[in-house]
Order: sequence, then structure tokens, then C-alpha cells
Amino acid sequence: SNDNDNTNTNNWIMHLDLHETTDSDLHEFIPAEAARDGVMLEDEEEVVIPDGFYLIGNEHAPYPEWHKAMMDAVRNVGVHIVADQEIFGKAVLQEGVIASEPKGKGKGVLLLLLNSNTNNGHYNTPHVSTTEVYPDSKTHPLTSQQCAEAQVACIVGGIDYLLSSSSKTTK
Repeated sequence: SNDNDNTNTNNWIMHLDLHETTDSDLHEFIPAEAARDGVMLEDEEEVVIPDGFYLIGNEHAPYPEWHKAMMDAVRNVGVHIVADQEIFGKAVLQEGVIASEPKGKGKGVLLLLLNSNTNNGHYNTPHVSTTEVYPDSKTHPLTSQQCAEAQVACIVGGIDYLLSSSSKTTK
């Protein structure tokens, strides 16, 4: 590919895969994707969508300060951050952040969420993460506008952090 081509991900410093998980995903999207991938799902009553906003990072390149900056930005727009100690069987590394293997297959819902964060050439960037927001929460419901604001805040927080870090290293 052309080095001046903006689609060449070797020139990118950050990739965020923006996700919104709704209650209908439990009954439609998740079962269809699992069937496509030949994965056995847990009983639907056992699958719990994490309540709020969280990030899934690459366990081989976790970038905790970058994730913290993004979570702080989301918190500043008033969106609830997932407070669980574990999300889909993965230990929480810091508030609202888990990390996963960037390649390969997991089980059930985790597979569906983590495969979007593959870093398999499509997203060959140093800073890669997947966002997840749950608008259908019974305790912290969000409007479409609030979901969009959280996603934008996350993007801006990540970019601001990287720009700030870059300016410190070039001075």
C-alpha cells in the first residue's frame, strides 16, 4: 500500500472499536454470531451484560494511563462506569477496564466482544481498545445521545492523552 494512504494503519497511533450492547443483542446478535462461529453459548439467563461503560484492551499492550484518561473523560460526561471486579470472566485491571488476548477465540459473549479487538493487521496500531456501553441498563439507563456523548468523550480523552504524551516526549 501507499505510505501516504490514510487507510494504511501503520500510520495510525490509536484505534477504538466503538460498541453499544443492547438487551436485544442477547436474543438476536449474540446467538447469531455464536452460531456462525460454532460457539456454544451459556444459558441466556446466565449471561449478564455489564452495567455501564467499559473498555477492553490488549493484554500484551495494556496502556493503563491511556485507558484511565478515556475512562475519566467518560465519567466527566456523567455516564456510569462498570464497577464490577470481573467482566465476562476477565479481572478488572482498573475501574471499567479489562484486557484480553488480541487474537484467537474465547467462549460465549466474551468471544463476540474480544474478537473485535484483534490487532490482526486491520488495526495494527500501538493503542487499541474496544468500548462497550449498555443503554438498556435497569439501574443506569442511557439515551442514544448519552451513549454518543460517552463514545465521543472516550475518543477525545484518548486523543488528548496521546497528544499530551507526545508533546512531553518531543520537548
